[in-house]
Amino acid sequence: MIFKGVQAPFDEINSTYAGKFSPDQPDYEAAESRMAAVEAKLKEVFAQVAAGQQGAANTEAQRQTQSEVWLAKLRPYMIGVGQPGHDEAHHFISSTVSCWCA
Repeated sequence: MIFKGVQAPFDEINSTYAGKFSPDQPDYEAAESRMAAVEAKLKEVFAQVAAGQQGAANTEAQRQTQSEVWLAKLRPYMIGVGQPGHDEAHHFISSTVSCWCA
């Protein structure tokens, strides 16, 4: 039972009045039926929330993996002159601008 706050009165009724009323009584059956429907809906909602959280975690893990792949590809181009691992063939200079003055 997920919704324990509702189950407590039914447990009390069942323990206190056991054998003193018919469990087939329409109001009692209707209340039990509604409680079961609410519990089923809560289970469904909790499952959807859990699936959504798992999906978000998977998406974040995929993003992180893709970032690491691209950082590894781009890193050789971003290591500047004088830094360990600098490779002149892969160096990218983003601030070079040609200027033709007349």
